[in-house]
Amino acid sequence: MNVLYILGNGFDKAQGMHTSYPEFYQYLMKTECSPLLEQMKKDIKEDTKLWSDMEEALGVFTSKVKTEEDMDSLHDELSQHLQNYLQLEDDNYLLGNNTRYKFMMDIQNPEQYLAEVDRPLYNDFIINSINPSVGINYNVISLNYTYTFEKLMGDNNVFNEKRHSILQSICHVHGQLGDTIIIGVDNKNQIKNISFQNSDDIASFLIKVNANAAMKNVRHRKCEDLIQAANLVVLFGVSFGDTDMRWWKLLGNELNKRQDIGVISFLYCPGEIPETRKYRLTMVERRERQRLYSKMGITSNDMDNRFFIAINSLMFKK
Repeated sequence: MNVLYILGNGFDKAQGMHTSYPEFYQYLMKTECSPLLEQMKKDIKEDTKLWSDMEEALGVFTSKVKTEEDMDSLHDELSQHLQNYLQLEDDNYLLGNNTRYKFMMDIQNPEQYLAEVDRPLYNDFIINSINPSVGINYNVISLNYTYTFEKLMGDNNVFNEKRHSILQSICHVHGQLGDTIIIGVDNKNQIKNISFQNSDDIASFLIKVNANAAMKNVRHRKCEDLIQAANLVVLFGVSFGDTDMRWWKLLGNELNKRQDIGVISFLYCPGEIPETRKYRLTMVERRERQRLYSKMGITSNDMDNRFFIAINSLMFKK
């Protein structure tokens, strides 16, 4: 059985790290920047909530950049500021007394956070579609630059020897701190400067898949292979932004054509389900399911029996 985790910024946030876009924006506002980046700061503003929003805004802001050299310089400056900020957060991250134990339990048992009515459906899917008795291979696609997951794992790559549960790989598809990090868009249509859209030089740092290709690594190809081989995909802390559209479409394609793949998506919807109005859970889940299905291009009518949603859970909470 192949279990694939796709982790976004919400994973770091669950560990108490200040890694959201608004928090980085506050840092950037206190930092002296070039005139072009100062202009971009004013355009994007703090009310942008997500990293994907910032990346989309960067694609839009290209319309105000005159030359490719200016765009290269702007992107390099923004990347360096982001590296500096996130490196501080990564350096300051400390494991709590029980953090690693809870992390190990959570990653092996994400179904414990499903609603009561969903757990039997999940168990039926596992029993009828997958054979977990042969062991479980875990892989991770991280959309983050930080080393939070590696710190939680420590030196061990075995979750459970009796269950043959092994972490096989973790792929930082957007790069890692201390190395080149990728900030950009999914495709050329998200670059609003028309003269930049067909530039190989611009694509080599602003379009994510092209950036990996320009560095002559196989991260994108490896992540595609992991999705295509997965039996269970656990999505945690991802925003489903359009600047990572290729991953949502690829996952949706696998769900449409295969019966031996399921999904658990952990979503954070603050303030939408008060303790005194828990009946709103179904309404919020229905809305989010429609949004995710649309992002993924899911067309099957029987997907609800293998696409599970957990909202505002304690999964991975430090």
